[in-house]
Order: sequence, then C-alpha cells, then structure tokens
Amino acid sequence: MRGSLKLFSVRGIDVKVHPTFFLLLLFFGVMFGSEGGGIVGAIWGMVFVCLIFLCIILHEMSHSLTAQHFGVEVRDITLWPIGGIASMKNLPRKPSQELKIALAGPPVNLIVAILLFFIKDKMHLSSPLFHGTEVDLLTAVIRTNVFIAFFNLTPALPMDGGRILRALLAQNMDYRKATKIAVTLGQMFALLFFAAGLLVRPPNPFLALIGIFIYFAASQEEMLVDMKGKGLLALTLLLFLTGCATTYNPVTETEERIIYSREKEIAIGRAVAKRIEKKYKLCEEKAQYVEWIGRKVAFASDRIALPYTFKVIDSDELNAFALPGGPIYVTRALVEKANEDELACVLGHEVAHIAARHGLKKLQAHRLYTLLSIALLSTEETREAGKFAAQAFNLLALGYSQEDELLADKKGVDYAYKAGFDPYGMITFLEKLKEEKRKKGLSRGWLSTHPPISERITAIENHLKTLH
Repeated sequence: MRGSLKLFSVRGIDVKVHPTFFLLLLFFGVMFGSEGGGIVGAIWGMVFVCLIFLCIILHEMSHSLTAQHFGVEVRDITLWPIGGIASMKNLPRKPSQELKIALAGPPVNLIVAILLFFIKDKMHLSSPLFHGTEVDLLTAVIRTNVFIAFFNLTPALPMDGGRILRALLAQNMDYRKATKIAVTLGQMFALLFFAAGLLVRPPNPFLALIGIFIYFAASQEEMLVDMKGKGLLALTLLLFLTGCATTYNPVTETEERIIYSREKEIAIGRAVAKRIEKKYKLCEEKAQYVEWIGRKVAFASDRIALPYTFKVIDSDELNAFALPGGPIYVTRALVEKANEDELACVLGHEVAHIAARHGLKKLQAHRLYTLLSIALLSTEETREAGKFAAQAFNLLALGYSQEDELLADKKGVDYAYKAGFDPYGMITFLEKLKEEKRKKGLSRGWLSTHPPISERITAIENHLKTLH
C-alpha cells in the first residue's frame, strides 16, 4: 500500500504500517489518559494497542505462510486502524487450500491467549489498565485475543469465517456461486455491524467502520472471483490492479503507479515503430543531421539511459511525435522549416514526452479500460491481445492532454538549453507555425492536439525567464 511504512520482512513478506494506524495510537493514548490514568495511563493505552497489533501480525503471518506453502504469492501485510490485511497476488487454486489458509489465523490468537494466561501471574503487571476496573494489561490482551479469534470466525467474507464458509460450499458447488452466497451473508453482517456501531450507547465507531470495510471488501472479492472465471485476461487485470510498481517520474518529480517495466516500455515503442515504418517512407537525406541534434538533446534529458532514435518521415506535413521507450519521428517538411535551434527545441519537446512517460501512461490507462471491458463482457482474450499494437498506434496518434503538452514545451526548452542550443528557438518556431497556420489554415500535424500557439508562447516566455 502506497505511503505505508515498512517495519520488517519475513520470508519475503513485508510487514508495513499505514500512517493512519498512528491515529489509533493517539486515540487510545488520549482515551486512557483522560479517564484518570494521566500520562502513565496514556502510555499503557498505547502499549496495549501495540501488543494487540503484534498479535494481529502473528495472525496474518500464519495466513500468509500457509498461503505461500500452497504457491500463493503474498506481497505484504499492512496494519490499519481496523486490523491487519494480507495482500495476495493470486487466489488459492483449490477450495481445500483456501480452507486451510483461512483456518490458520484464529488458532494463533487462541494460542497466544493460552500462553499469556499461564505466564501472566509471573509478570506482576497487576496495575489496572482500565480506570475503575481490576483488569490488568495482560488480562486485557488475553481477552482481546480470544475476541479476535472468534470474531474472525464470523461467516462474513472477507473475514476468516467467510472464507471458511466459501471453501466449504465450493467443495459441492461452483466457486463463483459459493462466493456469491458468502458475499451476500457477509454484506448482511456488515450492515448489522454498521447499525450496531451507531445504535449502541455509547456509539462504537470502530464497529461501524469495520462494517463499512466488510461491505465494500466483500463486493470487491465477488468482482475479482467473477473475473477469475473468465480466464487469463482477468488474472492480467488483477496483476494490473495489485502489482503496479511505484516509479519516480523525474520530469514531474512525483511517484507514479506504472504497470510497465523499462524493458516493456522499450518493447512497446519498438513494436509501434515497426508499424509506422511500414506505413510511412523514411527520408535518409536528413537522418544524420536530425540524429546528431536529437542525441545531444536526449543526453541533456531526465532519462538519458533510454535507447533514443531519431528518424525523418518523408512527408510535406509539419509534424513530430514520440513513442514510449525512445523512438522519435519528425517529418521532412518540419526539418526544412526549422533552423538548428528550433529543431533542437522541437526534439526536446518530444524527448520530454518520453521522459515523462506521457505515451506510456496513456497506453496504460487505455489498457486498463480494455481489460475491464473484455473481462466483464467477453472471454476472447486472444482477440484483444492481437489488436494491442494497432490500438497503441491509433491512441498515440491522438496526441496528449494540453497539460502534458505545456509541460513538454517547458522541459523541451530546458533540454535544448542544457545541450547548448538557443531555447528561444521554440518561440521562433511557434511564430513560424502561427504564420503558416494563418496562411494555409493548418488543422493537422504538430498543432492539432496542442494548446493555442499564443498560450504556448506566453508560457514558454515566462519559463525562459527562470533559465537566466
């Protein structure tokens, strides 16, 4: 889970804590301290929470290690204020395996409770944990572990009891039908928990929150299982949703979720480039000149390690475009129209699109939409896979958002400037395009998907003031 803090790892399973967990610590500290315990009471309250969540880690680790035994890949365990969640990349192959995985958790809490029961008299922690009662710290931990064990056996998916129920039902019926029954029962319990959390006196917000979580988690469980029945494509979608890498974007200086690796990004670009070079004739006459300028600009970019290529398409249209992973194309007409500095800025603009992964993110968003559509409406995954290269070509031809284009303008002049070219070449080239548009009414090419020229010139002029 993005933003979570890693505590440690066990057999490749990261144990993390979500930042909101610390709000729970603070809440219990304030609650115990304000009920007459003072600072000492606040400290004991937070110690109590930490001990309970240590037991929850043991509970979830038991599930996770059992899942690993059956070949299920476990990504991590994350602690939230409502409990712990083990994130698994795939589902167990057999209902009997899911049954054993689900049964692995609750006994851990009972074992912890039994062990603490026998040693608590030797710990000499007799100070009451709850003000006005005789309940000490270890007694409270024992009681809470017993509660956790039996509460988790509630037949409400995605709790342990719900998974046990589904596994038992699935031994005698279709897995999706078993899931539907477990989900329906789980959502009934969720509504019950939510209502009870609001109606009891005093209200119990944690119980209401657990009800909300169970309701929506159950719905998601049903959706994923339904897609699993549609074959390999659904598995691809599941990996898309849970397996995206957090990647730093050096252009925007932010962390982004990207499904495609660097190698895949390059492969996509090369695949689309083959289609382009089959469709359009290349102009060798200007190739070395464009390659020389392009490589200088690319070397000044934020992603210099990509295998950039710069080629000229024999066309009278003023156009330039970039593909994921490095391929960049400009038309012969554009090369003839621009001087050296102007061409450097145009190529810098296209390099910026690649460095910022604009094309890759556009393909990724379209890919997710396609996967969702087919997973929900069809099982013909091979038909979808065969059309991806053509879809990528058509999608990239539509251009980028105006926000992406303005960012590429700014980074493009930065790259050209760092490479030793005059960054004002972008403005003079845009002025040429403006005049060309006035004369010939350009409606296609490099202008068709970009913001208005006057807006671009103003933005670049403001940006150029920061370069000096």
